Amino acid sequence: MKFVRGYVVRRELILRSQRKPLIRGEHPTRVPEKNSSRDSRKPVLKTTVDKQLTLEKQFNRAGTQFLKVDVATALTFAETALGTQDAPKKRRNRKSARKAYDTVVRMAKKVTLSDQDSKELERGLQRLRANLRRLGETF
Repeated sequence: MKFVRGYVVRRELILRSQRKPLIRGEHPTRVPEKNSSRDSRKPVLKTTVDKQLTLEKQFNRAGTQFLKVDVATALTFAETALGTQDAPKKRRNRKSARKAYDTVVRMAKKVTLSDQDSKELERGLQRLRANLRRLGETF
């Protein structure tokens, strides 16, 4: 099967003059009917306060883990760049480390960190900044 402008087309060539109008059941995607009683743009799910708090905790946990992994990855890129003499490899790894650093700094503002996680993240960022400065980055 092949899709052409959102329609499923069989493999044989269909000339414009041979096309048939689509019958209701043939449309490849569900199309809402006009004047339907339910507005599909309005959210149906209503969260409770407990559910919201649980989701916030999960978001913070996942965000914290992401930040830790991203700092470790950025440090790996920076250390690889510092350890190589190959100019393209050095530039590529420096750029990747800087992009990861910028991402961590931006995302850290959106996550509520515990004191221990905050200290650990700050130590990693200090090491990363030092390595990036050695590679010629400015802050």
